[in-house]
Amino acid sequence: MYRKTLFTLTSIVLVSSILGACAKAPSPPDTQSSLRLTPDGLGTLNTTSNFDADTIKSALPSYTVKKETTSAEGETYDIFRAYWQDSLVVEIDADISQQKIRTITVLSDRIPGPKDVKVGIAYSATPGHEKLDCFPGVEESTGKVFCSFEKNASIIYVYQPPNWEGPDYKLPPQEVLTKAKLDSLRWVSP
Repeated sequence: MYRKTLFTLTSIVLVSSILGACAKAPSPPDTQSSLRLTPDGLGTLNTTSNFDADTIKSALPSYTVKKETTSAEGETYDIFRAYWQDSLVVEIDADISQQKIRTITVLSDRIPGPKDVKVGIAYSATPGHEKLDCFPGVEESTGKVFCSFEKNASIIYVYQPPNWEGPDYKLPPQEVLTKAKLDSLRWVSP
């Protein structure tokens, strides 16, 4: 009788533990990244980095990296995209030789830039925004505003002003620009 009761209790505890483990809510996704976009690049990715899957995957081990094809202005080319839980975080383009990295574009607030600036921050909340040198986007980027600091010219802050469609070669009025949200951070190889 004692063995049967002990066996039953052990079985109940074991089944309860298994069911309890299955019923626990999944842990929240890691929202912090040790990566940071700097004037030198993103982590170990920089101007000397090869534009190949091994180099990019080893620099972004927590991300799913995919080589994809995209097009701009009628031309197609290869690009690497890094995803965090199916969300696009980074795009990496090659230089003209297709051998080295030319641009790294951060498209998510997961990876901060200088002074912890993250995608989604308002232009007016960007530290030092008064010193940004800005110019309007053209063609496929009409309506966006591209800005940089003189001392960190390798990083471009791309803002999307609300309800602003352009025209080409024209910056939005200051009251519209101050409400613009950071759409992406772009590092360009010097």
